[in-house]
Amino acid sequence: MRIIRLEDIKGNETIAKSIIDMDGRVLLSKGVQIKLHYLNKLKEFGIDQIYIEDKISEGIVINDVLCDETRIKAKKIVQEEAIRFVRNKELDYVKIQGVVNEIFDEILFNKDIINGLKDIRLKDEYTFAHSVNVCVLSILLANKSMLNREKVKSIGTVGLLHDFGKMLISNDILNKPGILTDKEFEEVKNHPINGYNILKSDVTIPSTVKVGVLMHHERVDGAGYPLGLAGDNIHYSAKICGLCDVYDAMTSDRVYKKAIPPSKALDFLSDNADSMFGREYVDNLLKLIPMYPVGTVVKLNNSIIAIVVKLNAVKFNRPQVRCLFNPITREKFSNVIIDLSKDLSVAIENEVMLYEYDLSLYN
Repeated sequence: MRIIRLEDIKGNETIAKSIIDMDGRVLLSKGVQIKLHYLNKLKEFGIDQIYIEDKISEGIVINDVLCDETRIKAKKIVQEEAIRFVRNKELDYVKIQGVVNEIFDEILFNKDIINGLKDIRLKDEYTFAHSVNVCVLSILLANKSMLNREKVKSIGTVGLLHDFGKMLISNDILNKPGILTDKEFEEVKNHPINGYNILKSDVTIPSTVKVGVLMHHERVDGAGYPLGLAGDNIHYSAKICGLCDVYDAMTSDRVYKKAIPPSKALDFLSDNADSMFGREYVDNLLKLIPMYPVGTVVKLNNSIIAIVVKLNAVKFNRPQVRCLFNPITREKFSNVIIDLSKDLSVAIENEVMLYEYDLSLYN
């Protein structure tokens, strides 16, 4: 199993994970062979990539951090509460807590959490799917940062609610493919305050959650918004949620930009840790998310093209890889595994796209 962009599909690949919308409807079932005329329909739904089974990824299993049932249920409740938030300027916090508790219980007992953080999103579900993913990442990062159970759940709630203020902004602005005007950008920058102003009067919502929502775009160097806070004046819940928000946004397709690989997103966050979120939280994120997840096709420093088949829990970014072919010598490999945690002479140089190579070398 591996993830592939629609533009790289040749036809007759096999769907590895069912594509399910937020109402639980199966758009394409696992095991179905892809026909080229399916692609236009997938593009209409805003789907840019899917999981496939092929010879290259044979035997590789990528388990999502959440089961389909939990993810669908969470997105649906976020959608329902977002509608309530916009219409009535309130939300059902008991429902929100229920979602967070369910996610908390599932992911902290899931031993394969580092394998699957990539979910397939329909364009109409982006906001809700993003909220759920930021909740998941915030819980994982807060737990990795050794915070207690209740604080971890509160930060997960910040993740779920952090962008509710955006629900009050026109979709024409949020989904604008071009550069925002100064006026439009100012409106976007007000979304943390707009969200906070509605949440602050609800006495059932903990102050940690309200402050986290208000501050999630603040940055350690003072360059964030809406208050321009810096350093320790930014609440830890906002630093954690803000970091997870940026990571998920960078690695997700949007109308105005393509997703970048986890390795590039994590490199950016590491390079800017001291100015954006603080070194401690970024270092902990690097211990949670592999730069090269299972199913990633990579180029090694010996020119060999390989696919990541298994992660190493200790040497996190030195996984096991299965060699595919060498585009320079034109050598093909059959089930040759290199454990990069043991063979230190070999290293991953970067992620690659297979369409750049002559796959007759492998087939």
